[in-house]
Amino acid sequence: MNNIKCLIIDDEPYARELISGYTSKVPFLEVAGICKGAWEIPEYLEKDAIDLLLLDIEMPELNGLSFLKTWSTAPKAILITAHRDYAVQAFELEVVDYLLKPVSFDRFMKAIYRFQKLQGAKSGKPQENKQEAIYLKQNRQMVRVELERILFIEVMGDYVKMVSEMEKPFITKITLKELMTKLPESYFLQIHRSFVVAKDKVEAYTADKVKVGEKWLPVSRPFRELLKDKW
Repeated sequence: MNNIKCLIIDDEPYARELISGYTSKVPFLEVAGICKGAWEIPEYLEKDAIDLLLLDIEMPELNGLSFLKTWSTAPKAILITAHRDYAVQAFELEVVDYLLKPVSFDRFMKAIYRFQKLQGAKSGKPQENKQEAIYLKQNRQMVRVELERILFIEVMGDYVKMVSEMEKPFITKITLKELMTKLPESYFLQIHRSFVVAKDKVEAYTADKVKVGEKWLPVSRPFRELLKDKW
């Protein structure tokens, strides 16, 4: 496995120490530098081939998003921030992932693995041909829903609520049975008559519940054997 050379950029000492500690646990992550602000990044980019930025957003002098907007040749970035409000802007800039502080090690590693997948695609390695989005009706129009961002789906009477990592839940009138015909089986797994989870967003599970993000969801008896077969 090729090493990933990264920069840690955060104005908070505790945040720098936490992410530095996480990277030290991962043999293929090589920290090329630790910056107190985005204004320090160009110095490293000019002298080294940096693969990945572990970047805070709100910092003095130069905002992390502002740096990505102005530095067109910047490496890919995983944003690590205490602020939810920048998610839409961040994904428009095609960041790898958007992590909310305090970040768990498991969540950090999911972001790193996501970057590895992107690198694999870029290098021309064979990738599974995955469906990226579906269109669902909301407010009399068909709206694009990005599958990669969905954490879980919850049935609410005649409606379903699709909960994403950062954006507001997407609610639409559709039966779960009909929705499941639109979703790729490789992405999603039904665990209860009222819940469907994104497989790669599952943090932990027991015999009767699954953890997605910070939420534990119930696994009903008919789906328990299926759960064992999927992980």
